[in-house]
Amino acid sequence: MNNYFPHDSNARNSDKLIPLRIKKGAEGYGVYFMILERLREEPDYTSIKDYNTLAFDFRVGSDIVKSVVEEFGLFQFTEDGKRFYSEGFTTRMQKKDEKSNKARESARKRWENKQTHSKPDANALQTQSEPDASKGKETKLKETKGENEDKNILPNGYSQEDVPVPLPECKSALIADIAWMETICMNNYIPPEKHQEKLDEFFRKLENEKVTYKSVKDAVQHYSNWLKNELSREQRYGQKIKSGDNGTERKRRIVEKFQSTAGGSTETGKSSEFSNPVW
Repeated sequence: MNNYFPHDSNARNSDKLIPLRIKKGAEGYGVYFMILERLREEPDYTSIKDYNTLAFDFRVGSDIVKSVVEEFGLFQFTEDGKRFYSEGFTTRMQKKDEKSNKARESARKRWENKQTHSKPDANALQTQSEPDASKGKETKLKETKGENEDKNILPNGYSQEDVPVPLPECKSALIADIAWMETICMNNYIPPEKHQEKLDEFFRKLENEKVTYKSVKDAVQHYSNWLKNELSREQRYGQKIKSGDNGTERKRRIVEKFQSTAGGSTETGKSSEFSNPVW
């Protein structure tokens, strides 16, 4: 799964962001969240204090970047003053990292226990009495449950997102990830409805290609690349149509002007043979 961070749906109305929006408008609000995106990509969740570099990345002026960082109490600086960070953002990310590390360590221990677990003695099993029908059914259910639990145990460095799952299950996992959806919409400047429409189209494409299993991690990367290409194609197609309409309009005006000129040059009120030219 791509890196992400939580974005509160009412963040725009927070006490710290309202002053930013009043003074810098939507541009300042956008710069703020682009800075958070950069912080998310850094291992220590801090950013260089190079406003020109940040401005080039955001395609804005360095003055607005400097203002967002320094004037609204949204960010703090390291002791040497060379980098800055957000205390609230860092706290959130550290909690997330702590949970991820615990889950990873737990999975590693389960994997090691599974590898070192000795097989039961076959002779000892043969000496056990046969269970009755109801007990046998209960035992079978426990065994099935144990087998399913074993399937969730993965090697160190792997997660459930690396495991191929049926296509409907993969799609459901993506739909359920609200944070990922918000990131996709923000990065591609599309509303959630457009994202859902494209996600449906993407999975229909996979079905048509006879794809039945796909890991969540692979689907995220595949969809992200596919979506960028689709949006770019739609933009080019829209520009082409717009250009074509303008060409048709210009042709119509030329025809009308030609007809008017040709009609005025006729003798004794007769229509010119060029009054209705064939194009």
